[in-house]
Amino acid sequence: MNLFTTILRFLQTTKEIDLPLFYPEVCLVVGLVGILFFQLFRYVKEISPFLLMAGVFFIAGLFSCFGLETQHRTEIFSGLLVVDSFTCFFRFLFSLTGFFLSLLLYLNNPVSSKSAEADIAVLLLGATLGTFLMVSTNHLLMIFLSIEMASIPSYLLVSLRRSQKRTSEGSLKYAVYGAVASGILLYGLSLLFGLFKTAHLPTMANEIIRLFPAMEQAEIMLFSIAGLMVIVGLAFKVSAFPFHFWCPDVFESASSEVNLFLSISSKGAALALFIRLIAPFGIFETSPEILNQIRYFLSVVLAVLGVLTVTFGNLAAYGQTSLKRLMAYSTIAHAGLLLLPLIVLLTALDISSKELAVGAVSSLLIYLGIYLFLNLGMFAFTAAVCDNNESANIHDNLSGLIYRQPTIAISIVLILFGLIGIPPLSGFVAKFAIFAALTSGYLASGNILFLFLLLVGGINTVISLGYYLYLIKIIVWTPSTTRPTVTHTLTPATPQTETIGTYSTQQYHSNFSRGLTALVTLCGSSTLILFLFWDTIYTVCLRAAHSLF
Repeated sequence: MNLFTTILRFLQTTKEIDLPLFYPEVCLVVGLVGILFFQLFRYVKEISPFLLMAGVFFIAGLFSCFGLETQHRTEIFSGLLVVDSFTCFFRFLFSLTGFFLSLLLYLNNPVSSKSAEADIAVLLLGATLGTFLMVSTNHLLMIFLSIEMASIPSYLLVSLRRSQKRTSEGSLKYAVYGAVASGILLYGLSLLFGLFKTAHLPTMANEIIRLFPAMEQAEIMLFSIAGLMVIVGLAFKVSAFPFHFWCPDVFESASSEVNLFLSISSKGAALALFIRLIAPFGIFETSPEILNQIRYFLSVVLAVLGVLTVTFGNLAAYGQTSLKRLMAYSTIAHAGLLLLPLIVLLTALDISSKELAVGAVSSLLIYLGIYLFLNLGMFAFTAAVCDNNESANIHDNLSGLIYRQPTIAISIVLILFGLIGIPPLSGFVAKFAIFAALTSGYLASGNILFLFLLLVGGINTVISLGYYLYLIKIIVWTPSTTRPTVTHTLTPATPQTETIGTYSTQQYHSNFSRGLTALVTLCGSSTLILFLFWDTIYTVCLRAAHSLF
């Protein structure tokens, strides 16, 4: 009876303030439980769980939209979570990702039974709930719990296609490496709690300022080790070099739908968590010298990670013959670029420039928003041409595509040019935002590091031209006499050898249904549409960044 009374009092005290701000997460939980419950009824069971999941993400996205205008910061559930426009932006981004992911799963179903579909829907909703909590965390305990909530369903989703031999290897590798990274992260968080006796992030920032000058050398060393452990745990989620080794194998073994989730929601949540850890150090009007040293240390670490990640990702992509592995290294390279605005953010807090800090965060948000549609188009394409074939070879799947599927081919070419960052496409806006933030960082601080980062970014853009243009060459300029004929079917089939003239080619089966064609075409068109309406995207991202400071 006492337990019931306590729960009732808790609900009464939180229903007016906390729960309405938590509606998107509540929506995901209700949808998750509802999909499991509906499996008990025969008639409702006939409805595809993927369509139900799409409806859940649509409603969660609507709830998230209501908070985009919110400028003030509100802590909920005794400071465990924080809700502001920044939180709502990521909630909406992940809801949009989940909605398109649900449609992609419905159009290109990777499993054959309704029960398996329900399992996938529940795992995706659970993983997305974890990313929602990651972007709103305000407490060390919630950092670990939210990461685990997002990670554990992801390990199971990678093993989705049990018929593929390489799937078990990729899933096991992801789970083992993920467990090691989580252990390192947890140990780092426990060290931070032991040093400063608090798990509340803003309070910890105050305690660092108060206690750090009097700390002994051993304690300072322990604090540095704890910070590096936290960075390692988050770098694994971002797939930053040298913690990227799981990414290519997982991307090759997992279905394209899961790869879309890992490349957008999982990486985006980790980057948002990076910002959540950095932002509390900007609440001080004055900037103590010790705080500047901490920021400088973090800037150097993130600069090294960003430069190595973007360079390695682009160079490693050159040696790939598998389309899915090439896309894995492409996402690694883009993750390296996304780390660079964090360095600008640290510099902005160092010189107490709110305008520069807002510009750095908004550039990252713009990049993620545009990158969603570019990745959606590419992974919808790989779902059709790779997931249904034993071979993921680039030549087997892309040769002469312009002759067989001209609409698909033109859309993919636009997306590839967008990934390069060529105007007038949306990818140019995304990369311009990153480079503009780096330029602003140099002009505001005079730090030559930003000129070096600009040079690295420009060189890597040129490097990426090579393998993206190579894909375009195969799609567009393959001689018509050697192009394979593709049979449209909804089920995998064994490649059949045929001879055309003096050339020997193979006939591979692809799954370009009308729905998938429309989805890829929409993403290709979005590269032009988002470029025209970039000002609207910039306004929304700017408002979200303002709420942090």
